[in-house]
Amino acid sequence: MRYAISYVSTAIRNLNDQEIKNILASSEKSNNENNITGLLLFSEGNFFQIIEGRKEDINELYKKNRERFQAPQYHQAFPEAHS
Repeated sequence: MRYAISYVSTAIRNLNDQEIKNILASSEKSNNENNITGLLLFSEGNFFQIIEGRKEDINELYKKNRERFQAPQYHQAFPEAHS
């Protein structure tokens, strides 16, 4: 059974086109390697993401993203995931 979550994150600085392309390429590569599908949108400094796959894989990816984006250059709205 496929499991999906969605969330919004906000960059605290302006990202240029190349940085956005790099984020997309990195996400796409990682997701393909882990059999995760989804959608990543960027508009006016905000990312909206839907990720889907096996529940265990999605929870692990979400946890990694929460930790990764706690870096000072980002402000992320990552609510606690609910099973």
